[in-house]
Amino acid sequence: MVMGCVGLGQQSMNSTMITYFLSNDLRQKWSVVILYKLNQWIMLNNYAYAYWLSMYQSRA
Repeated sequence: MVMGCVGLGQQSMNSTMITYFLSNDLRQKWSVVILYKLNQWIMLNNYAYAYWLSMYQSRA
């Protein structure tokens, strides 16, 4: 449930930021690349946190 909420908030924030970047300046393609890499890193952290949380809860 928590994972779903996090994913939903993540998705809406990402689409807004990507739209902002694209409408802001199409010449700055590097900013889109950086955003994409940052998004990958954030998603990786979310999965790692969810995994750790599930392990911690199963142990308790």
